[in-house]
Amino acid sequence: MKLILKITGIIVALLIIAIISIAVVAHFVITPERVRARVIPLAENALNRKVDLKDIRISIFSGITITGFSIAEADGKTPFVSADTAVLKYRLMPLLHGKVEVDEIGLSHPKIRVVRNRDGTFNFSDLIVSKQEEGKKDAKKTKPDTKQGKNPVALLVSKAAVSGCDINFTDHAAPGKTPFILRITGLDLRASDISLNKPFPFNFKADLNGRRLSAAGSVDPSKSAFEAKINISGFPLTDFEAYFKKAVPGKLESAELSVDVKITADSKKVLSSGIIGVKNIGMTLDSMPDARIKNAHLSLDYDIGVDLKASAVTIKKASANVNGIKINAKGLVTRYDKTPVLDVGVTIPDTSLSDVLGAMPAGIAAKVKDLNLKGKVMAEARIAGPVSSPEKLLDMAWVSLENVSAKAGGLEPVVFGKINAAHDSVNTKGLVIALGKDKLSIDLDVKNLLAHPMLVKADISSDHIDVDALMAAMQKPAAQQKKMQKKEELPVSSKKPVEIGPFDIPVTADAKIVIANALYKGLDISDIRLMCRLEKNVFYLKDFSAKVAGGTIASTGRVDLSRRGLGYVANLKTAGVKAEPLVAAFVPSASGTVFGTINLTADVKGNGTDPDAIKKNLSSNMEIKIADGRVTGQGLAAGLADFFNTKKLKVIDFKKFAGNVKISGGKAMIDSDFSGHDVRMRPKGKIGLDGGLDLALDLRLAPELAKKIDKHGSVTKFLSDDSGWSMIPLKLAGTFSSPKFSMDLSAVTTQAKKKAAAMIENKIKEKLFKRFLPKTKKGESRDDSGNKQVEEEAGKLINNALKGLFGK
Repeated sequence: MKLILKITGIIVALLIIAIISIAVVAHFVITPERVRARVIPLAENALNRKVDLKDIRISIFSGITITGFSIAEADGKTPFVSADTAVLKYRLMPLLHGKVEVDEIGLSHPKIRVVRNRDGTFNFSDLIVSKQEEGKKDAKKTKPDTKQGKNPVALLVSKAAVSGCDINFTDHAAPGKTPFILRITGLDLRASDISLNKPFPFNFKADLNGRRLSAAGSVDPSKSAFEAKINISGFPLTDFEAYFKKAVPGKLESAELSVDVKITADSKKVLSSGIIGVKNIGMTLDSMPDARIKNAHLSLDYDIGVDLKASAVTIKKASANVNGIKINAKGLVTRYDKTPVLDVGVTIPDTSLSDVLGAMPAGIAAKVKDLNLKGKVMAEARIAGPVSSPEKLLDMAWVSLENVSAKAGGLEPVVFGKINAAHDSVNTKGLVIALGKDKLSIDLDVKNLLAHPMLVKADISSDHIDVDALMAAMQKPAAQQKKMQKKEELPVSSKKPVEIGPFDIPVTADAKIVIANALYKGLDISDIRLMCRLEKNVFYLKDFSAKVAGGTIASTGRVDLSRRGLGYVANLKTAGVKAEPLVAAFVPSASGTVFGTINLTADVKGNGTDPDAIKKNLSSNMEIKIADGRVTGQGLAAGLADFFNTKKLKVIDFKKFAGNVKISGGKAMIDSDFSGHDVRMRPKGKIGLDGGLDLALDLRLAPELAKKIDKHGSVTKFLSDDSGWSMIPLKLAGTFSSPKFSMDLSAVTTQAKKKAAAMIENKIKEKLFKRFLPKTKKGESRDDSGNKQVEEEAGKLINNALKGLFGK
């Protein structure tokens, strides 16, 4: 036993002496000069760059220390990489047993200069190309050793550190006139207990353009895995504006990025969660330079997982906050390495529109402030499908509106209900718009949104609509606007108005409107039904009907929107409609002047939207009948009463009025028959579309009325017909509100001549008959043939005499 111990002691002593001898020899043989002479040429040959080091200290027991190490740029002058000190301290004894145990690896104050040239190459591109080519050659010479284990060498590094590293990146290929510069200073990277077989921790920190970036975590080489927490606060995104300037719709003036996230990754998956935020966003939009964005902020609170083998991303949570407005999303993205396929759900929780208004930039909010937005909205959507077909991504969506209101044109409608969407369609069911006490129910179905033509179907219904109240509310802001325009005294354009159209509307639409009751201009209108269609730029009024003023009104029509000035055709019918309510509603100044029951049919045709064009091109054929009517008050009745100087004509009752009106060339030609108790007339002539009158009335007055006007009968006796009605040819000029009556003298003269001739003829006949005819005794009869002969002879004499008297 003692012998074994002695032998062992001798062997150990010999080993110690051998090691000491090797160390002593190495100290004198492996000198810095010799290392420099051998290593530098090898490095320069491999890198094709100039390599330099000031000093190298080698200890076979503890390690190597290099000072003043540098690699030059390709020009051989400018430093590419340099470091004050590089340290490698290891343990000798474990190395003899096949284990690498390193006490310390350190790099002190390295400086790295990275440059991207205008052609897109880097100042280290030649090194990468050389290394790749060398790797290809080595790959051809050697084959991988499949029998070798994953970690043939047991490595353990107690401490590794890079301290005080500065990286200067200059990009000459960045968009813009000046190069982009990024400075990373004070970079510290530290790791401990580094092993190839188990996880080890690390810490990282650096300043990016003066903002601190930090990370901490662990690395597991055996599983090719790592995890880290990354934090940066207040990093100015404007430093990188050159790279995304074209994608920003304006000038980005300020934006600070903050990141607080966790990342876990291995060869199969990547997991990440945390918050990414941008605050103090300041921007001037190109489209709205007055609506500057100030102090805006947005953030994203997320939790995602990436399956590297399946090329899929699972979004467990993605909650965005834009100035207090929240949007949530979760779902799946597959095939991100090829054509991504989405299956993502997006929700917007109950959101107040006042909050939305507060989230808007001040300039934009000011422009919509007068809308006085109120109410709440909620929304949900599912986006599914490949991104290569964005028009098909919307699988489903809905928006819920709860008492949403806004002021517009003096009105403040309130909307509540739900709007649904799917693929290329939108529909509503029972969407309600409240206008004061009145409500409209809207069922809307829109299809083919992304193609031509879009298909629209609308059903609108209401129990009651007070149009008068709505118009009164709308007139207030209109009056204010008109008042403002007067103050501005805008110059009146002397240019001729331009006809509107043609229009190309890629929509085919059908609408049905049913309103039980409406109030318009004081008129109660009930059972309103309207059906219309828009197809190939032609609007069709398929059917319109309503009950009004005790009767019915119906209409059909067509408007061609595809031509300049449009083109229109319409048909209108009324049956049993009372005239007085209509006149009171549409001509308030004539209220109480026209009464009766109107039956009317009218066909209208024309084109043009400018008043002159309308007058020129409008044509119409109208048949109108008014039964049991009365005309009174100002206008025609008053004018006629004044003309004849009698109050009796201030109220004209009539049994019927029937007429035909034809409009053509800016004029309306009328041919009518007016039959009353005291007055009859046949108005005939033209009525200008500007209201001008040029009519011949062919007036006839009843005997009783004629006697009151002409008490002595000195005039009317020459103008009366066989039934005693006085025929007075009148002309009517002026306008309906200011008529001008005059006597048609030529017609009066002709009529009087006829009447006087007839009177004289009858008188002469009477006297001649008495003179020439034989007298008969009582009970005797005359010879008829003899009487007839006497009459004919007397008639010839009278006619010849009258021709000379009246110039016939």
